[in-house]
Amino acid sequence: MPGPAPVPHAHPLVVAILIAGGAVAATSGCWPGLGSVNGLDGWLAWAGRLTGLLAGYACAILVALVSRTPLLDRGIGSDRLARWHAVIARHTIVLSLAHMVWPRVPGSATPQPACWTAP
Repeated sequence: MPGPAPVPHAHPLVVAILIAGGAVAATSGCWPGLGSVNGLDGWLAWAGRLTGLLAGYACAILVALVSRTPLLDRGIGSDRLARWHAVIARHTIVLSLAHMVWPRVPGSATPQPACWTAP
């Protein structure tokens, strides 16, 4: 009589490679415009777009890490997933702040309309 079917599990290195590959794919639309970037204003605006894309992708990864998917829980372990979640969450906050600040830095040198106006 055959035994129970083996339980599938994910290898941590494979998951890390998939996360990195997803980050490259998520930012693929930003890289073609790199050749047309000129001056500090252009570089900061481009960096703002890039950090925004990475922050959004990192939010999706954070949800996946705490989703309690059996494949991840068995293969990686909930303790390691929690540590990965904590590290990626800190990076997500930094990326989000950079996304908000960097495109506005050039705005201090040249007048731009305000994002929010008082009623």
